Amino acid sequence: MGYDSPTDSRELADKKLIRAHQRVLAHWPEEAVRELDPMVIHDPMNKPDVVGDLEREFYEARREALADVAIEPISWARPPVPDDAVSLVEPRAVEWKAIVRKAD
Repeated sequence: MGYDSPTDSRELADKKLIRAHQRVLAHWPEEAVRELDPMVIHDPMNKPDVVGDLEREFYEARREALADVAIEPISWARPPVPDDAVSLVEPRAVEWKAIVRKAD
């Protein structure tokens, strides 16, 4: 990861979505979470075939939580280049972490 491929972009978007999903689950009342379809709770990348009002409300809260989640680099590396060109190439982020901009 880290060299701007479509796969890298998808992985970053997935990290952000999963963090927003976890945040909403953590802040929702326990009774409401128990009433959610198990797929909603355990599989943030998919939706159940039938989405009820509670699930719809959860997905809306998750969409809003995405605005508070940022992806920040946690490690950097230079792309492979010949030794004489190393000084000409800037390091690029290769590992990312999803963080919440607003305190929970």
